[in-house]
Amino acid sequence: LLSFVIFKLAKTFNLDDFWSIICVITTLFVGSAAFIKPLVIKNSTWSGNAFMLDQPYDQLINLHTGIGYILIILGTLFVFRWFSSKSVKFGYLAAVAISLLFGVKIFFAIPISLAFGIICLFRIKEDGFRSLFPALLLLVLSGSIFLIVSDRTGSGHNFPLTFRPGWLLTKMVEDPERFSVEGFYLKYLHYQSKGNWLRLTQMEIEKICLYLLGNFWIKLLGIIYLIKSYQKQRQQNLFLLLCILISLALPLVVTPQPDPFNAVQFGQVAIIFMGFTFGLFLSSIKRGKLLLALMIPIFLFIIGKDFFNVRKFHEYIVNKDEYSALQYLKNNSDKYSIIMVDPVFDNKKMKVSALAERRTFYTGGNIAWLLGIDDSYRKNVQSLFFASASDSGYIKDIVNQYGINYIYTSLSTDFNQVGYPLVYSNSNVSIYKTETSLLE
Repeated sequence: LLSFVIFKLAKTFNLDDFWSIICVITTLFVGSAAFIKPLVIKNSTWSGNAFMLDQPYDQLINLHTGIGYILIILGTLFVFRWFSSKSVKFGYLAAVAISLLFGVKIFFAIPISLAFGIICLFRIKEDGFRSLFPALLLLVLSGSIFLIVSDRTGSGHNFPLTFRPGWLLTKMVEDPERFSVEGFYLKYLHYQSKGNWLRLTQMEIEKICLYLLGNFWIKLLGIIYLIKSYQKQRQQNLFLLLCILISLALPLVVTPQPDPFNAVQFGQVAIIFMGFTFGLFLSSIKRGKLLLALMIPIFLFIIGKDFFNVRKFHEYIVNKDEYSALQYLKNNSDKYSIIMVDPVFDNKKMKVSALAERRTFYTGGNIAWLLGIDDSYRKNVQSLFFASASDSGYIKDIVNQYGINYIYTSLSTDFNQVGYPLVYSNSNVSIYKTETSLLE
């Protein structure tokens, strides 16, 4: 469906089927310039988000992101139909499509909503004040959807955005997993202590250039297309430019709460449209097919080394032994059982809850953190529980107090001495059954 709506959007620029398909490919599969990282930084590895912004092909495994991309393109398609048909009903349809983003991916919704609002103001000259009605509809629908789907409980849901200019760029050049520049931060601190604002300004400009060139490199040619063809399709190009500029600017000045790294999601609108306009650029030049042929090996190399990099997905991989243990719990324990999971298995991805379909004493901090709930007590109890395996009295108190039915642990921890029988074991996992177990 995503490929289809991108194809239909390309058709609004009067492209033939070949170039419309190329626009689909450039939108989804042209990555960043992260592949140069090992050439610049010795002994380093790279991934598509080395310059902070995630690439579309990397995010398609995320259902919410995929739906978000579809709504972005669908909303834009309706906006363009509004421009070409002069019928405000397409403006209303665009408002509905964009407002749905607030229930799926709010970070995608904000840049395109702001661009839509500005476009509605520009259209007053042509349509009069009725051009503001789609913007008002978007405001009402998006506000209603946000209030319905958002959880406003807990300290994590105070004002969602914090003004932190440059924070994302600083992380980009500091984090070894991104594009860390050796000595950059120390130089910055040195010039800051000396009050050398000229040098500090220069370093900020360098970070911005690195951010733009790294994330978009060849896709920056799409901007040339938008400028070159501006007079032919002024409103369409203006809308795309606004989306791109707002999407790029937001993560540079604000960060969401409670996870500031979510600022990168603002940039996804720019990533999508820059890839799309690069396809438009190729279709507009005489030697577009030649340039495309020359770039295909690089694009294939990027996708091959980045998307199919197993190390990127190691945290989602469950080995055979652990999977067998989880299947044992699923098939042999009561559905209301509570499992105490050893921290060594890092249950943040909720493997026990997902694959064994059983409740756990402590899943991991991610959900609690997002909800603004203090989970430190349970986290500490979990750690102390496995560190005190030899303390029979303490273990039994915790088991009885919280109704623990099974203990899911590694081979290094032995609960036999507490009196709990070992009911399952393989080379990685041991499962002990407590006296409170619901299993007959």
